[in-house]
Amino acid sequence: MDDTDRTRVIVDTDTAGDDTQALVLAALSDRIELEGVTICAGNVEFTRQVENAKYTLQTAGVADEVPVYEGAQDPLQKSYDYADYVHGEGGLGGSLFPQTGIPSGDMHAVKYIVRMARENPGEITVVAIAPLTNLALALQLEPELPELLDQVVCMGGAVNTLGNVTPAAEYNFWVDPDAAAMVVDAFEITLIDWGVTVRDAELGSDTFEQIAQLDTELASFYTTIIQPVRQFTHGATDSANSNSDDNTDTDTATHPDSLTMATVLDPDVIQTATRCYINVDSRSGPTRGYTLADELDVLAHPANARVIKSIDTDRFRTILLDALAHANPHQTHEPESESESESESEPELWLTRVHVWAPHLQAESRSHRSRQTLRVDTSRQFVSAKARVSASTVDCLCGDYELWRNAHRWREQSGECLSWSKRHSNKK
Repeated sequence: MDDTDRTRVIVDTDTAGDDTQALVLAALSDRIELEGVTICAGNVEFTRQVENAKYTLQTAGVADEVPVYEGAQDPLQKSYDYADYVHGEGGLGGSLFPQTGIPSGDMHAVKYIVRMARENPGEITVVAIAPLTNLALALQLEPELPELLDQVVCMGGAVNTLGNVTPAAEYNFWVDPDAAAMVVDAFEITLIDWGVTVRDAELGSDTFEQIAQLDTELASFYTTIIQPVRQFTHGATDSANSNSDDNTDTDTATHPDSLTMATVLDPDVIQTATRCYINVDSRSGPTRGYTLADELDVLAHPANARVIKSIDTDRFRTILLDALAHANPHQTHEPESESESESESEPELWLTRVHVWAPHLQAESRSHRSRQTLRVDTSRQFVSAKARVSASTVDCLCGDYELWRNAHRWREQSGECLSWSKRHSNKK
């Protein structure tokens, strides 16, 4: 994939447990340019989170390329508890305490987020898989941040479902509900909540056994970090099922953070989503961190979030397995190569910054590689694109090679530069 087609990402993390697998996916995907990692108070002791992130990037082979920036070491206002009872002491399974010796980035994480957004307006995606303290502080430092960032994708909240730290709240929003409320109010976020995680991203013993058979450093790392999560989930599930005849596999573990990253590097993993108004309860008490989600549209508030409702579990599982086995999360679902996608009888047309006269064209064509679209600008009646389309698509849109002739006509009228080449496949 061309570097210009990659999604430029900053990962904001409280690195422990599944956070590491989100970093692994981001580091190994050729669809993402991992610009940097920022650390926020959350799962375990702060300095451990910093080292965990550096060790993960080192294990994935990108520690020399991706800097780690240290951010907020406390929530905005409230005290909180670590989640080492889930992730093990230190956050990497309870037996791994790395000391990488890798220096941290040369500025505070909040300043780094703001600087990157200002220098690259509309280009940076923040994937927030931690409490939202860093992002809230960045918003205070730069009120135009919602306009400067491309998108904000968050793991957090419990949308019309039970929480995982209290009956009302998911851990990330509970740790810093003040920050979550600020971010949700200011940004139009994409939200991967605890509910979709439990429904669609809880993997079981068959997956663990398959990963254990892989002879890779990444697979071994996964097995280490997931062990205490399996134990915690097993105990909680056994307790819940103690008075029932449920024979469901209790050797499971949820993957909220790697799922969040998977939706960014492979949007096809998303099956359904809805837009609705959400709000976070920042008060202390039993509803601290509660996510109000108006999915039935009964409140007089416009939608401010895209909530992922279901994902393709098999596809997500394959992405994770491909990363651990092949160091390539797209090994199975790689777009077709040119030799596979072309036929001997159908030529391929390449358009490079083409401006095409097409007054009646009202269709669009997507390229797997560029994911850009041929669209009509009805105000000026031309198509502008940098994309690859098949001859049959062009025939369908404009008939035979009329598009080519009309392109020449438009070039003569407008003086626009046209580059168009036609070639046949070499496929045997």
